[in-house]
Amino acid sequence: MGEVEVVVQVLPDSVEADLKEIRSKIEDMLSSKLTIKSIVDVPYAFGLNTLKATLLMDDAEGGPDLVEELLSKIEGVGTIRFEEINRLL
Repeated sequence: MGEVEVVVQVLPDSVEADLKEIRSKIEDMLSSKLTIKSIVDVPYAFGLNTLKATLLMDDAEGGPDLVEELLSKIEGVGTIRFEEINRLL
C-alpha cells in the first residue's frame, strides 16, 4: 500500500474562533489515525486566519472522507477545503 499526502484548509466558523484551540483539537483527534506533517496559520481575508494542515495517511484508510468526517466533528471548524491530494511513491 502507498501513502497519500492530503493538504486541507480548515476555516473557523467565526472570526472570534480560537485557532490555537482548534489546532490542538485537530492534533488530538487526528494523531492516532494518521501522521500530521504540519499545521500552520494562513491569512485568509478581512482579518480571518485559517489553518492549513498537511497530513500523511495510507491510501487504504478512507482518504479524504475520513479526514473530513473527523474534522467536521471539531467545535469551531466551519469549512473544510481540500487543496491537494497526492499519492506518494
